[in-house]
Amino acid sequence: MEEFFLEQRTEILATTITVVVILVLKFITDKTIRKIGRLSDIVEARTLLITKYVSILLTLLGFGIISFVWGVNFRDVGLVFSSVFAVIGVA
Repeated sequence: MEEFFLEQRTEILATTITVVVILVLKFITDKTIRKIGRLSDIVEARTLLITKYVSILLTLLGFGIISFVWGVNFRDVGLVFSSVFAVIGVA
């Protein structure tokens, strides 16, 4: 187990940094969007929807960065997604 951590040290560090940066960005954008929504008198439901969209975008960006760091083959990811959608389509 110790060998794994030593061999994958840079990937684990990059993943940790990515997760921390994404969480900080989510917090900052959430506060900023709510503040702008309040100052502009935008309906709170719309502000929450925008916050949700930005959060999803940042999450997908984080997954993309982590996939790149770990060297995930995107053909394999496509195969997994197509298999999942095929099972959902049959069910």
